Amino acid sequence: MIVSVADTATSLIAGISVFSILGFMAGQLDVGVETVAQSGPGLVFVTFPEALNQMPYPHLWALIFFVMLYTLGLGSQIATLETVLTIIYDQWPMLRKKKPLVCGIACVTCFFIGIPFMMQGGIDIFDIFDSYAGGFSVLFPAVVECVIIGWVYGVTRFVNDTNNMLNMKVSVYWRSTWGLLSPLSLILILILTFAAYTPLNHGGLLPEFADGLGWGIAMVSIIQLPIWAGIAIYQAKGSTFKEKLHESCWPAEIMVPVPVGFVEGPSDVVLEELHHVAEDDALGRKSVAVSVQSEDFDVENGSAEQHSSGSGINNEAFDQKDEELR
Repeated sequence: MIVSVADTATSLIAGISVFSILGFMAGQLDVGVETVAQSGPGLVFVTFPEALNQMPYPHLWALIFFVMLYTLGLGSQIATLETVLTIIYDQWPMLRKKKPLVCGIACVTCFFIGIPFMMQGGIDIFDIFDSYAGGFSVLFPAVVECVIIGWVYGVTRFVNDTNNMLNMKVSVYWRSTWGLLSPLSLILILILTFAAYTPLNHGGLLPEFADGLGWGIAMVSIIQLPIWAGIAIYQAKGSTFKEKLHESCWPAEIMVPVPVGFVEGPSDVVLEELHHVAEDDALGRKSVAVSVQSEDFDVENGSAEQHSSGSGINNEAFDQKDEELR
């Protein structure tokens, strides 16, 4: 919540400062704001320096402005690089012991990737990346992720998992955000982005292959979704496509919620047994019937008794629970 509020406040302050300077420049030149407004590097390296040069103590304001740009860029780069490094560490856990080396290799790699941006045609390469690398390639995976979590896996299941992991109750705000607001907002933004799409060579400043190169960059991340989905379906157990699709949609491990205030004791064995039963049943490996002996366990706010002698857990019970969650 703190990060969200700080990010929103930063955006508001930046918007106020940007349009204040644009309005000042338009007033000085006696033209409309749309004439002096520029997007991309022109706004930062042309419009703003001109405005700062007309302020008292321009060198001081220019120093503060570019230090701000440096810190913003550094913070964004650290967040992006940490995301990539986290994926690498999760895939190869043995590399966690060599974090400085891995981080150094990643930084050197990013340095060499950035060299073409500083050459004579660097501004054109920047325009291609700015138009395609941070647009469709980010929105489309985000839409798929929100739709799968909110509408396919289900908000109820996701909230139950969150409550179990964090030992807290998720509010209605987060339920509505995950299940309705975020998917619909991202779908609307994606549609508007496609509707407002304009090729880069529309003005004849870039060669015709620039848009093809941009779509190739965007498809590097977008194409990963159907490729790995197809691999997961192909490797799943089953003789028909429907069976493989159903099998691939189940998680590799099923979480069994632990009662709030649960105290470790003899009934841990019961929960462990229920966990394995749920996992085996969900994955369709075998049907299991378990007789759970009567167990008594203490809860922080009182004493509760669980008597489940000779109760069988089979496919029908889990199918019924699955329908309730849906």
